[in-house]
Amino acid sequence: MFSFEIFSEDRTFFGSHEDGGKLLEEKQFAQAETLAVSLLSINPSDSKAEFILTRAWIGLGREEIKKGNYARAIDLLNKAALKWPFDRDLKKEIELLSMISSKKYVPPDSSLNRKSSNSQAVILLDPDFFHSMDDLKSELHSILSALREFDSLHCESDSFSKREYLFLGIISVLALVSFLNLFLSFLLWKR
Repeated sequence: MFSFEIFSEDRTFFGSHEDGGKLLEEKQFAQAETLAVSLLSINPSDSKAEFILTRAWIGLGREEIKKGNYARAIDLLNKAALKWPFDRDLKKEIELLSMISSKKYVPPDSSLNRKSSNSQAVILLDPDFFHSMDDLKSELHSILSALREFDSLHCESDSFSKREYLFLGIISVLALVSFLNLFLSFLLWKR
């Protein structure tokens, strides 16, 4: 493990992978990004620094969502998606954010945007929300296919044959006799 200094804007940062993790935990994503870039400038194949950089981009992107700056958020999340191409949640988040930003453009300085849209956008971009939506979608598809199958069977069995009516009548008579037997037994037991 090594440690070094980063000089930027009259500030001195000491940096290591642990410091990057702490910065991410403290939600200081801009500083974590700076630290990761400096770590990568020393060792371009440093996977931990790439991880810190990607997490910083995701954090910065989500902060931009809260500010209402959807274009910047999409750019940052796309950078992260290039590093993590198999992260489906991140891709869905970017797609949803693109849909939100294309459907209605609200200037980032708007107070209305800060009060209502951002809280909804953050809720919609939650990975658990995506998982539950996928589960719900698959359940709805299975229910729909079962209903279609039942409907096709129901249409085929609409016309009862004479034998089926006979069996239905016999079962109904037996059920009526059983119910009367139960009712009379109950009356005799009460006396």
